[in-house]
Amino acid sequence: MGPVEQVTRGSATRIWRRWVLLAVAEEVTGTSAVTIGPHGATRSLRGFDVAMKLTAGDRLVVVGQGETAPLPMATLVDTIPDWAVSDVDVEPLMARGIRFALWHQRGEWNHVPDVLPTGARAALAEVATDEAVTTRLRALFPDASPGAAAAALAMPDLGTLAALVGPAQARAAALAYSTAMGNSGMLSTAARQHLLDVVRAHMRGADEIGDRGLQRRPALLRDWSSVNANDQPFSFAVHADQKGFYASATNRGLTRPQALSLTNVLAELRRDETDDSGSWLFAAVTSNGRSARLVRAFDHWPDWFAARPEDRIPSLGALSKEMAGRDPSWRPAWAALLPPLSAA
Repeated sequence: MGPVEQVTRGSATRIWRRWVLLAVAEEVTGTSAVTIGPHGATRSLRGFDVAMKLTAGDRLVVVGQGETAPLPMATLVDTIPDWAVSDVDVEPLMARGIRFALWHQRGEWNHVPDVLPTGARAALAEVATDEAVTTRLRALFPDASPGAAAAALAMPDLGTLAALVGPAQARAAALAYSTAMGNSGMLSTAARQHLLDVVRAHMRGADEIGDRGLQRRPALLRDWSSVNANDQPFSFAVHADQKGFYASATNRGLTRPQALSLTNVLAELRRDETDDSGSWLFAAVTSNGRSARLVRAFDHWPDWFAARPEDRIPSLGALSKEMAGRDPSWRPAWAALLPPLSAA
C-alpha cells in the first residue's frame, strides 16, 4: 500500500461538496444511477459503483464495487484504518465485495490496492478541483447561465441550484443536497417543502386502509343538525391536527356561528373516536336540508377538501406525530416518507 497521487486540491469538506453536487446533478438529470443518503452518495463511474462518505473529523472514505474480483477480506481488514471501518460500517460492503478503497485524512489519500483501477482514478479526477466540477456541471446543464455552475459550487442554496438545474428541479435538488449533507442547514426549508409536496401527492393518491366502523350520523351530529339545519343544504369540510381545525375553501351554506359550533362538534367527535387506528385527518359534513351525514378520511387526502392558500397544511410535524401514535397496521404507505418525530 502507498499514498495515491495527491491529485485533489482542497479540504475534505470541499472535496465532499464537489462529489455531492455531481451526484445531485446526475440524479436530477437521470444521467446515471445515483444513491444519496445522510453523509453519503454513490455514483456509477467506469463500470464501478463508487460510494463516498464524509465521516467524523472531516475524513473521507471511498469504496468501489465492480464486476471484477473483489479484494480479499483479510487485505481489507488489515489495511483499512479502524476509524474508516467503524465510521462507515464497511462490513456489509465487504460481504458484497470491494474492488478498491480510499481514505482521506490530514490532507492525504491512501488506498488499496496499490495500483488503483480506472474507476477509482476517475472518481478522484472528477472532484480534483472546482474547475473540474464546474466543467462537468456545465455539460450536464448546457442551458444554464455561464456562471451558474460556479455559483452553485461556491454557495449551494435554493437560488443557485434553481439557476443551475432549473426551477422545476430546484426543490428536488435541494432535498438531495440537504440529505447528503445530513440536513445540515442552508437548504433545510426548501428540502422540507419538497418533501411535503411529495407527501401531499402520495396522500391524494392513497386509499383508506380499512373501515373503522364509525357511524355516519353519530348522536352528537344529529343533535346539532336538529337545531341548526334549518332546511338549508350545506357542505362543510375540515382538516384537523394537534393544533386545530382548518376549513376547506369550498365550504358553503353555513353562517359563521354555525360553522364554529359544527367545528366544536367535530372536535369532540374526533377526540371520542380516536384509538390505536389513529385520528381522522379530514372530515366532511353534508346536508340536504333535512339530515346531516359525516364522512371521515384517516389515511388519504380526499377530493372534497381544498386547502386555503393561507393554511400551510398538513405539516410534516403533525403528520409524523399522528403516525407515531398509530398501531403500525394502521399507517398508510406514505407514512414511510415522513421524517422521524424527533426531526419533524
